[in-house]
Amino acid sequence: MSDQRTVDPPTSGLPASPLDGFLAEALRWLQDRQHLTANDVAKTMSEHLSWPIGFAEVVTQALFINHLLRSADWEPTKLAVSDHGVAWLHAHESRR
Repeated sequence: MSDQRTVDPPTSGLPASPLDGFLAEALRWLQDRQHLTANDVAKTMSEHLSWPIGFAEVVTQALFINHLLRSADWEPTKLAVSDHGVAWLHAHESRR
């Protein structure tokens, strides 16, 4: 079974991942910008959150791998925060 520290909401009892704070910041930022394409998200996130592009790419991949971000239903080339991502973010915020 794979390590699901970032997949399950932080209330799962598993220790938080060192990336959890960055994933939460990225999800909050992405919730209002669901018009971005998969090709643009890391570059745009890097510019707006003042992160190095390589780090923004790692965070973007972590969001996809953990099913927190998905292709939008209305246009597959656009991105949207998944239902799981919304639940994960809510759990992360309530844990603070």
